[in-house]
Amino acid sequence: MDIKITYMSGAGNLFSVIDNRNYNLSKYLLQKLAPKFCSARIPTEGLLAINKSDSVDFDADFYNPDGSSGVMCGNGGRCSVVFAGKYNFIDNLNKNFIEFSMAGEIYKAKLENDVVSLYMPPPIEISQNIKIDEDFFSGFTDYINVNSDHIVFNYANLNKTESFFDFDLVEFAKPLRNLEKLFPRGVNVNVYHIDNQNKIHLRTFERGVEAETGACGTGATSTAISLAITGIKEFPIEIIPKSKKNLIIDCVGLFPSKIENMILQGTAEIIGIDFLSVNFEELN
Repeated sequence: MDIKITYMSGAGNLFSVIDNRNYNLSKYLLQKLAPKFCSARIPTEGLLAINKSDSVDFDADFYNPDGSSGVMCGNGGRCSVVFAGKYNFIDNLNKNFIEFSMAGEIYKAKLENDVVSLYMPPPIEISQNIKIDEDFFSGFTDYINVNSDHIVFNYANLNKTESFFDFDLVEFAKPLRNLEKLFPRGVNVNVYHIDNQNKIHLRTFERGVEAETGACGTGATSTAISLAITGIKEFPIEIIPKSKKNLIIDCVGLFPSKIENMILQGTAEIIGIDFLSVNFEELN
């Protein structure tokens, strides 16, 4: 079978997206196919399967390139809104909010041209100044769970001699990503740098991708929360990811005690179309 892939960019975070109304692929098959979809003509950092829903506008299933799933993907969620709007999952694009499900939660979004504002529930957990004392690293980090697990570091506290843009993030992040005694599910690793113009740059190592990505929506959100709770910045907070396609994070409600929503805003766009031949017998 030939399956149509729509390649999308959410602020430089790349995804392979399929309209699963056409194929009705099970979660098992999507997990098996994720590595293939994410390594096709345009290598991507995740697979999105968009499904019809009886209760909200659509359902979005997200899979990492290794086939793992079950977590929120902020930029993937924003791309799914643009995709669903283009391919007629949504009856009325002009209504106040588009609603969809991902990773067991209901999310709402606003779509204006190619800019999507994603409204996320309050963080599940915010833990400051977690002590890490290992041979490979000794220091403190903030842990934020926004239905995806993240730790956040200020580059100025890492005592690195290289510039922020040149240091080896993968080498730094890999042992932290797998530090099971503190983060039993594994964790995404974010390192930010505030330049002399007071702009915030962010680099993220994502579990499941097992590499640095062009951008990470939940990583940017977690970093903004860390910056706000330590008093370094106030919302709205603009984050510059590796892709240089900026994300803006804002908070609805009283931070941090009575958060109603976290808002992740940025561009989402279709960048290409492809067809991938799949032999389902080889997957069994």
